[in-house]
Amino acid sequence: MIFAAYASEMESPDFDPEEFVERQAWKLGSGSQEQFNADALHHGFVETIKFKGTQDRIHRKYDEIEKKLINDFVYGYRNGNKERMQQIVDVFKPFKGYPHLVEAFIEESLQGAFGSNNYFREIPRLCKETVAVISAVFRNKEQVLSKFLSVLYSGRLKEFIQSQLPRSDPASDDLDQYLDTFASLYSKTQSLSRELSDLGICPDPSSLQHINKSIFENHLKGYPSVELDCLRKSCASTLHKYYADLGHQKKNISNKTVSDFLDLQSVKAVMSQIGQGSEEHEESFLSEHTAISILEETKNSLKRSQMLSKPSQLANNVSDLFQVLTTSLMEEHLEYALDLGLESIPGPDSKSPPKGRFFGIVRQANAIVVLYQKLFEESVVPLISASPKHKECLQRKRNLLKQMEIKMDAGIERSLTAIMGYVRQLFVEQKKTDFRRDSTDMSTESQSPAACPSIWNYSVFVAFRELPHGVVRFMTGIIQRIKDGLDGANLESTMTELGIRFHRAIYEHLLQFQYNSAGAMCVICDVNEYRHLAQEFGIPLIASLFDTLHALCNLLIVPLSNIQQICMGEALASLDRSVLVNFIQLRVDSKAAKITL
Repeated sequence: MIFAAYASEMESPDFDPEEFVERQAWKLGSGSQEQFNADALHHGFVETIKFKGTQDRIHRKYDEIEKKLINDFVYGYRNGNKERMQQIVDVFKPFKGYPHLVEAFIEESLQGAFGSNNYFREIPRLCKETVAVISAVFRNKEQVLSKFLSVLYSGRLKEFIQSQLPRSDPASDDLDQYLDTFASLYSKTQSLSRELSDLGICPDPSSLQHINKSIFENHLKGYPSVELDCLRKSCASTLHKYYADLGHQKKNISNKTVSDFLDLQSVKAVMSQIGQGSEEHEESFLSEHTAISILEETKNSLKRSQMLSKPSQLANNVSDLFQVLTTSLMEEHLEYALDLGLESIPGPDSKSPPKGRFFGIVRQANAIVVLYQKLFEESVVPLISASPKHKECLQRKRNLLKQMEIKMDAGIERSLTAIMGYVRQLFVEQKKTDFRRDSTDMSTESQSPAACPSIWNYSVFVAFRELPHGVVRFMTGIIQRIKDGLDGANLESTMTELGIRFHRAIYEHLLQFQYNSAGAMCVICDVNEYRHLAQEFGIPLIASLFDTLHALCNLLIVPLSNIQQICMGEALASLDRSVLVNFIQLRVDSKAAKITL
């Protein structure tokens, strides 16, 4: 056997170990395969070093030859001599120096590989080239490739990533940039691993995922608290800038409840505390642009959390981020604006016309709520749907929106009360005798161009017309405000309620007067204007109420002999008899005649 020849030579008294190793290496270097076997030679070395006196010399020569072969291997790599590299690998395979050869190969492969500093673009190219060499040179290519990827990730890539991220905790004023960089690098590393796996370069994808985690381990450990802190500061900064640009100093009104705003006795005290007691300031203190900025910041945080959170922590992290959004956007911004809006609504005895600003606040609030709901459904629910946190967040959201709805309803109610309070204030200007003036107010010198009798002085008629004109102008503006601010069922119900209250106010106002024929003609003109205004409500019921009121006013001017016939007509037949009687008794001539219905 070949080893027997090696052993016999080694046992000879004249055996020179250095000459022996040199000779075997020369055979390898010259490509001669005559009676040469690498495994047998390795076994011979192992057996020979047992002989005293030869051990140190063989070790020295072994190391020297190993270095020469590694250098020769590197030279072959640089010159593209894969055949020579493979020969050296075959000789080295059984020897203890084989790992050194693999390390030398990996180091040489990585030498000068990242001149552009774009690691994530260069690594796939480098891996393709290196895999081609490994496949041609090494017999155990899977093990060599795994070692190459491990060194590439844990060495060069990790060093690059750490150079882009702070070694210690990020600066508090730079959290957003830190998290963006962290998430970007993490995402690129994950994508790189998937790309290598898809290319068939990575023999064990799970090992790369493990290395990925180890690269970012220190940053992943404290990520949840950093993300939460970043979102809080970002939301606070956005809100602070918004209010600062308005020159507004936020007030503490968190202790006020809806009942405080509905209790008209406490309105003045509440307004005094906040310093916002009128609608003169048109600012709503709501900003859809600010809301969108906060929602975008939250969306970015949720995306990062999905990527960087441990699976066991994801639901908790998402829930915490959603709570920050809810507190910042819905409570500190939207609810605060609703509270200010509620307090700015004047009371029912206001001498100044209310502007209906709260309806615009409702419009903006509803728009923000829609965006808030959309983010919850699209970005939050998919991340927590399988967790108990889903039910918890959903209930929290429902409770908050219910509170918002109550405040919006309260604001609409107070606005309607203020509107009708001002209308009644306008009606107060009309005197009890305005619709039954005596002959001293009559003249035939100037006749009215309107439908009123010519016996009325035209200047008196014009003065009468100013009141309904003023009411119509005011109500037209309010109706437009409501249409701009509300929609759907909310618009319909509010218009219906306002129309009913407006009709009731006019009806009750008309019941306070006595009417002669001239006064009756003028009140019919007034009601006809209100009737045309009723069409603007867009509610059939309101139009019908004013049509009926107009028909009732006709009872004030028709001949007494025709009253019973008019009351039985289609317009008034459905009314209660007491309503008809009460209206007929407003005629100055009703007491002189006996009317039976």
